[in-house]
Amino acid sequence: MAKAVAARARVEFLEQGTPSEEAGELSSPQVLADNAPMSFAHLTLPSREVARTAAFLEETLGYARDEVPANAPDETVWLNVGRGQQIHIFYVEGFEVSPFEKEFGRHVAVFYPRAGFDALKARLVERGAEILEPLRPTPFDRFFFREPINGYFFEVIDDVRTGHFA
Repeated sequence: MAKAVAARARVEFLEQGTPSEEAGELSSPQVLADNAPMSFAHLTLPSREVARTAAFLEETLGYARDEVPANAPDETVWLNVGRGQQIHIFYVEGFEVSPFEKEFGRHVAVFYPRAGFDALKARLVERGAEILEPLRPTPFDRFFFREPINGYFFEVIDDVRTGHFA
């Protein structure tokens, strides 16, 4: 019976564009009808040293702290990366970064103005990061760095690259 109600509600949802409260549908009809892409909300970076990791990202990449909800674990920092997106840093006992943190593996990529690359690299090195050149050429400038506290791998891409998506 519940499956029939849910199926009927989904048909109603798609045909009329109105969610059915009985089926518990909470999604926007436009998302399903237009297959619109979802926006990115946050990524999580576990760490054994939450305060140091957050301070490094604040001091080098300029991210500001957001308020953390009361129900979050004790050692948690949320950083605002703009456009409603965040990085959540939280304590995990015994955490070790993946051995696959590299250019052709897992990494975090961010846009930054090319004119500021030299100053950014200086801030990163001053705070212990390792700067790495890309393994493959691209038509836009970029570089990588390994964050010194956990070993996370970041890619910094010339923000002129954002024009390629317009």
